[in-house]
Amino acid sequence: MHEHALVIGKFYPPHKGHIYLIEQARKAAHRVTVLVYGSSYQSVPGSQRAQWIREAFTHKPGIHVKTLINDMYEDYDSPEVWEAHDAILKAYLRNLKAAPVDLIVSSEPYGEEMAQKYFGGIDFLLVDQPRINVPISATKIRENLVKNWKFLPDSTKNGLIPRIVVVGAESTGTTTLSTALSEHYNARWVWEAGRYYTFEKLAQVHVEDRNAGMEDMVWTEEDFAEIGRRQNVAEFQIAVSDKPQFPLLISDTDAYATAVWEYRYIGTPIDDALRLPYANNLPKRDLYIITDHEGVDFEQDGIRDGQDTREWMTRMFEDTLTQRGESWVKIRGDKETRLKIAITLIDKILETKYDFN
Repeated sequence: MHEHALVIGKFYPPHKGHIYLIEQARKAAHRVTVLVYGSSYQSVPGSQRAQWIREAFTHKPGIHVKTLINDMYEDYDSPEVWEAHDAILKAYLRNLKAAPVDLIVSSEPYGEEMAQKYFGGIDFLLVDQPRINVPISATKIRENLVKNWKFLPDSTKNGLIPRIVVVGAESTGTTTLSTALSEHYNARWVWEAGRYYTFEKLAQVHVEDRNAGMEDMVWTEEDFAEIGRRQNVAEFQIAVSDKPQFPLLISDTDAYATAVWEYRYIGTPIDDALRLPYANNLPKRDLYIITDHEGVDFEQDGIRDGQDTREWMTRMFEDTLTQRGESWVKIRGDKETRLKIAITLIDKILETKYDFN
């Protein structure tokens, strides 16, 4: 058993082959340092890729993920360029505070040269060079991320997937628009957890009084915490699923909106509601779409009670999203117009979202 293994790579992006490599290093050494090469010119920062690797090994001790910024370009024919690369790596290794490295682990033969050149001949472990155990490479991922989505660990999927969230007051067409967008892109659709929870809660009330209505239900902080929890679980599970759908997440509301509804129903101060655990530190959203109440008739579906508060709720979404610094647009018009505008917006996001430079 070795004391300290070193794994070096760009991990651009981290995939299951990388996870397998790090696991093999963990089996071979008490401590593993994973060094992520980052560059200021890359579309996904090294620090972000390092965080995805940390999340993939949560609760697995002995793995330490670090980031090294190296902005020197690659030129395999220039000794001067490679000397510049060497200088950066050597400086990092001189300042490595952990126990001395006694094992290099890599899926490429150059790891053996590194073991000789930088460490004076320490051991080298070559792992799955022909990519038999995990038949994927970062190059293939970058060439067609959508096709190779199944080869990404959950942490990378959760971090990479574009997220579009449709929110709005009651009966303003959020479900209609979000489902239409999901069908257009064959994308992943996240349902509104609060809607199903409301039907469950109403059914419980009916056990005691068959004539009870929405006005007879008593809402609590615990109710909204449970709705927010369910919403977040559903969002994560659908984001990381291997189902053959385009990796784009269209959500019919989210846990942020749940906090706004908590303010609406039980009066929790809005700033406090938005800081609640279920509504805080959500994955980055690429765009919020607010469905405007103007021009949309109110339709009763058995659980709606906010006909007179739709304008106020629309304004709440506008103001709170602005205060949170989120990207949002408000869309009005008929169904076809709303869908056309939303598709145009999302197409612009997708043009660069999966572009690895």
